[in-house]
Amino acid sequence: SPGFSSDCLAGGERPGEDDFDFDRAVSVCSATGGGSTAGNRTEQLLRSPQRVPNSPSCPASPARELPPIWEEATGLFWCSTGLSAYDIPDGDEWQQTFREAVKSSQVTVQRRSLQRNTSDTPTPGAEPSTPSRPRRTLARHPSDPDQRAVRAAHTEALIRMTSRPGRQARVQGRLMAFFRFGGAIFATDARCPHQGANLCEGEIGDIEDMVLGKRYYVRCKVHKFQFDLTTGNVLEGHCQPLRTYSARIRHSVGESGGLAEVEVGFNDLGEAYFCPDDSGAEDF
Repeated sequence: SPGFSSDCLAGGERPGEDDFDFDRAVSVCSATGGGSTAGNRTEQLLRSPQRVPNSPSCPASPARELPPIWEEATGLFWCSTGLSAYDIPDGDEWQQTFREAVKSSQVTVQRRSLQRNTSDTPTPGAEPSTPSRPRRTLARHPSDPDQRAVRAAHTEALIRMTSRPGRQARVQGRLMAFFRFGGAIFATDARCPHQGANLCEGEIGDIEDMVLGKRYYVRCKVHKFQFDLTTGNVLEGHCQPLRTYSARIRHSVGESGGLAEVEVGFNDLGEAYFCPDDSGAEDF
């Protein structure tokens, strides 16, 4: 499940090979931390002021295509995303900036007023040229101006934001979105399951649940549907759940310094990976 917690998992077997490749075994810190020592170290490193995205002390992960590694302990194929954890904005910081943008947007929205078009005003005593039709209304909150104002302020704030809350990457042919809160990495499908909007252009944040504790979410920019980043369950709205994936950070040392590469785990790789092209099989 997303947010799988494991300290220092190592070893693996490559698909199509008979022997384990222990030379590629690496120490892995949990994506969620989960209160573990390794997870706490990961969050401290990612929050360190010296390690900021695109800085010499925080190089991005090299964009190279590495083969997936099967890991018996997790039962997943772990794949490199080509992303560095440092390149993914911290969700707590982004959320704070977004809240300030919402406050400013609320003032802007309140100043706006819808004015009736003069051509829509009926002439006294005149016969209507066309039959009147029912007036269109919003499917959600059709008669709640306060809710419409909230949605408008939310959209206005997203437009004002200079950075997006997540990063996209195509892994094993799947377009995915990646979000980070401290040392926790969350991976989901990049598109909203409702109508395909880009989730990396939406909102992320956290909510306190009396039963489940703190939960992290992503909200679509278009229809404001909200999804749990861990389970993919729909928290607000009515549509199919969002598909989520296991994700973690793999620390390694490169030529230019330490790396924090993001990996995503799949239950299977699909037939396309093991049989990428058999168009010439009939020639033999």
